[in-house]
Amino acid sequence: MPEAAVAEPDVVAKGFIAKSEASKRALKSANILKSLKIDILIEGEEGVGKMSLARIIAPAALVVDVEEEEKFFEIFYNINDEVVIIKNFHKILDLDRFYRLKEHKNLRVIATSNKKIDKNLIDKIFGIRIYLPPLKEREEDILPLAKFYLKEAKEVLLLPSNDNFFENFTPDLSLNGKSLKKSIYKKLLIENMQEEDVVLVLENYFERNLDEKRDYRYFLTLFDLAIIKAGLKKFKSQLKLSKILGLNRNTLRKKINEIENLL
Repeated sequence: MPEAAVAEPDVVAKGFIAKSEASKRALKSANILKSLKIDILIEGEEGVGKMSLARIIAPAALVVDVEEEEKFFEIFYNINDEVVIIKNFHKILDLDRFYRLKEHKNLRVIATSNKKIDKNLIDKIFGIRIYLPPLKEREEDILPLAKFYLKEAKEVLLLPSNDNFFENFTPDLSLNGKSLKKSIYKKLLIENMQEEDVVLVLENYFERNLDEKRDYRYFLTLFDLAIIKAGLKKFKSQLKLSKILGLNRNTLRKKINEIENLL
């Protein structure tokens, strides 16, 4: 079965970053496939940009999410559109039923799947399969995508960012673009917090977590942890931090050890 191919200039289209070679090939394929009536399966982990790519191929298509297979088939049976985007296609177990219904309705299908599907019938259903690697394998895409999310976050939250926003920033790629976006929003919020905001956050946290299993000392440990981590990051010296906090070095070491054992 043919794969996506050929490169294209760096692009941000509908949230899809095409900086790495893998993303450029996928975007090139998407642009070619816009005008062709070919069924397409886009595969890759959660958050790699599959829906953004599908939207480039068919921007006005109806999107159907396979949350429950039987409910999906009821919806799919009543679709009258010429093209449909199916999200979470890997949740469809009865592929024979899907294939028969699709052929009967003569629909063009663009599907996304969080898993590679190796069943023989897949090659019969789809003329093209596009695979999007995880972000950790597309390093050139990470910073441009992070900047895209930062711009979005600033507009949504109405907050400014520092010029050095990405200094010492470790992106969370556990869920690819989803976790990266979340980490950008969280960092922007944290950097703009005032004292009253911190109090509100703590008040909310304590309201949700105060119970008989965790005593006053446990929550004091959270304060110690935050202060010590921030101090070590800022001053990069236990000796300097112990002087600033008014603790001797042994007491500071003891606190660090206690925190490591408790948390």
